[in-house]
Amino acid sequence: MSVETSMEVHSRSPVTTEEGLARNERLTEQEIRVLQLIAVGLSNKEIARHLGIGDETVKYYIKKMYKRLKVHNRVQAVVRAEELKILV
Repeated sequence: MSVETSMEVHSRSPVTTEEGLARNERLTEQEIRVLQLIAVGLSNKEIARHLGIGDETVKYYIKKMYKRLKVHNRVQAVVRAEELKILV
């Protein structure tokens, strides 16, 4: 999945596809953007550059995302997001 394709996925309002998560566990739009970029294989530094944010901010979003998805690494996060139809 390319970055452009990934961003097209986001434009289809993925926040509404998280029925599997409790309301307070749903990912923010920015966390979904980060997750989409993880799914296409970008590093934290590349994600930061792409989104115009700092490396530490990317790490913060990833940490929050892992907690909400109840996962421990990038692969688990992508698999869980696909299961929840956050990523298609």
